[in-house]
Amino acid sequence: MTGSINPAAAKRLWSIPWDAGFVTAVSFLGSPRKLAAGNEHGDILLWDLPEQPGNEVPPPRRLLKGHINFVTALAVTPDGRWLISASYDHTVRLWDLSAEAEGNVAVVMEPKQKAQQRAGRKPGEKPPPVQVEQQIEASVRTAHGDWVRGMSLNGDGTRLLTGDERGLAVLWDIPGGKELRRWQVPGWLQGVALSRDAKQMATCEFATRYALFKNAAKLWDPATGEMKADLSQPCPRAACAGFSPDGTLVATGMGGEWEPARVCIIDVATGKKLRELPGHKHGVHSILFHPDGKHLLTSGRDTCVRIWQIADGKQVGVLGQPRGGQSSDFIYALSLAPDDVTLATADMGGLVEVWSLAG
Repeated sequence: MTGSINPAAAKRLWSIPWDAGFVTAVSFLGSPRKLAAGNEHGDILLWDLPEQPGNEVPPPRRLLKGHINFVTALAVTPDGRWLISASYDHTVRLWDLSAEAEGNVAVVMEPKQKAQQRAGRKPGEKPPPVQVEQQIEASVRTAHGDWVRGMSLNGDGTRLLTGDERGLAVLWDIPGGKELRRWQVPGWLQGVALSRDAKQMATCEFATRYALFKNAAKLWDPATGEMKADLSQPCPRAACAGFSPDGTLVATGMGGEWEPARVCIIDVATGKKLRELPGHKHGVHSILFHPDGKHLLTSGRDTCVRIWQIADGKQVGVLGQPRGGQSSDFIYALSLAPDDVTLATADMGGLVEVWSLAG
């Protein structure tokens, strides 16, 4: 089911302040009322959201404890059974969301002053610790030897693509728990993308200063392992990517501190840029095609979510507003719920925010 969106009428439903610095990853869990978020310290929390917008969000119900560093990405299988996480601790972990808890632990939700103010709370207000269930992972993937920066799950949840800062990309079979193929590229993999049917793959490679290779974006055939197109010329400094629902388009976003940043929409069959979307003031961190095939959502260092019409590249909506520059509260991640109209964001300022794209 693809819900109809009205970008001009989009509204914020909840602002959930967390503690301990940056909120770095977010994912709905098979329902627009079940949400997971990860932070820079490796913690993952699960929430049950109220049925009615405006009602206060209760404390998190569970802590997923296992990562020991920055959680870079979260994804959930379509049946809502498995949550998958990637981290700077060099691991990819699978969590069984149907598993029983393994005891309780106290969690202090002590948001930053700025996050409190944005969420409508009084500055300096410190809630008492809350008791939440605790769970450890069901399995750990250890193929990577460096920060796992990119992760992408295909449409039916059977294939997972991960990429790290040594330039290693790995394609996984999720039901079988085995590695299918790996690629080694020269640059650090800041972003990877897998199409819904797992027949297309994109990598975004970053070249450090004085490196003997260049920044690159590439299209690959996962079945053969062969590179299909080099997108570096039409899409320089790409740091993130995403495929359209039908796999005919790929979008890339310029990363880092570049100003202004651009989003490019590319024809997969030809590797040629169809249009360029200017608008983000600084680097783009997340790209998400809406399932309607008509809209693209992007977010990044300018602390806004921008909504674009794919057909003409027109910006038709902006969620939020600039909040003091790219070193303040930039948005790390986006997640769209199964109803296709509820969107969640995770940001550097310490908030998880939930929006309705239908007004």
